[in-house]
Amino acid sequence: KILLSIVVLLLVALAVPYFLDVDRYRDTIAEALAKQTGRKVTLGKIQARLFPGVGVTVGGLHVGNPAGFPEGDVVSADEIRVNVALGPLMNKIVHVNSVDLVGPKVSLLTNAGGKDNYTFTPASPEPSAPPAAAGAKNSASVTLDQIDSINLTNAEVLVGSVSRGTVVPTVDTKGINISLHNFGVS
Repeated sequence: KILLSIVVLLLVALAVPYFLDVDRYRDTIAEALAKQTGRKVTLGKIQARLFPGVGVTVGGLHVGNPAGFPEGDVVSADEIRVNVALGPLMNKIVHVNSVDLVGPKVSLLTNAGGKDNYTFTPASPEPSAPPAAAGAKNSASVTLDQIDSINLTNAEVLVGSVSRGTVVPTVDTKGINISLHNFGVS
């Protein structure tokens, strides 16, 4: 009976992500990121995961260059995997165990006028919200607690300039693997 219960729980855990349609939030997330960065943001398909940890997998990310720069991305990744701790999530606290960026590419460019493509400004300023009443708490709010690690696998960093609408690389480094740890979020 115990073995049968374990098998049934395992099968349910493997099947649940197929019934959770987290991809329906893709446009909402992309729009929020675009608003915050002032750039065109494209996300690939988003899928929930329970193994090897609770989280989501995003099938690609593209954050475009600003106006006045060649078409392309300032940041992209082939895949993003985010694992979160389940316990804090039940209390609307997001504790990120890991963020894995597979095949990320960062293109840091400067044009002849000294403007760069990596300074982000919101697309439109948000109207200031009225202050909340003292002690009031938004029941729908979720708090980001901390990020334990960010891992970049097979990353590429291109540093260069733009001359006559063409990217002129100064440095183009490929195959970088980096692990960053213990990010407190405030």
